[in-house]
Amino acid sequence: MDESLENYHAVASMSDLEDRVPYPVDVGAEEIALVLMDDNVYAISNVCTHEYACLSDGYIEEDRIVCPLHLAEFSVTTGEVIEEPAEEDLQTYSVKVVDDQVYVKV
Repeated sequence: MDESLENYHAVASMSDLEDRVPYPVDVGAEEIALVLMDDNVYAISNVCTHEYACLSDGYIEEDRIVCPLHLAEFSVTTGEVIEEPAEEDLQTYSVKVVDDQVYVKV
């Protein structure tokens, strides 16, 4: 295995992703949402920190992901809370794309 991909897990191909449409993946016990945005792939926790809801069931507005349950908003790029009722930021994950394959570090 390429050492630059140590601790990274193959989770999707680029062709699986649509621009600004959250794509859910699991790496072990981690529930992650991938978001293709402005030719970059971001990986954030797929679980809202306010109440359990899959953020991949929500939608992207500008550079924010909106929770489908109570409309909390988080930055896709940093995981930071932008709009309540959530108060805790999302976990973010490092992403690499190699030969059309998306890898996430967990």
